[in-house]
Amino acid sequence: THPSEIYLDEEFEFKLMFNGEPLAGHNMTLYRAGGAYEEPAFSVSVTTEDDGAVALEFEDPGVYLIMTRHRAAAPDGADTPFRSYTTSLTFEVIR
Repeated sequence: THPSEIYLDEEFEFKLMFNGEPLAGHNMTLYRAGGAYEEPAFSVSVTTEDDGAVALEFEDPGVYLIMTRHRAAAPDGADTPFRSYTTSLTFEVIR
């Protein structure tokens, strides 16, 4: 799904990939603008399928942020053994 065309009555589908390979069973967190002021605060944990696929459905329109962090081995010769990659996508769900 193109992230500028997300509607309440349709799923938002995408695949989470790293270096061209799917991230299977990878956790992400979904937030909604203003959701921190709700009781309880709005956040949803999302886990990718084996092929990195995710299909999200939304109950409310608004601006959302989905965020994830992936840790992988650093390239040969790096000063540290690992690298941390954080990725986020902000999008609007419309009616």
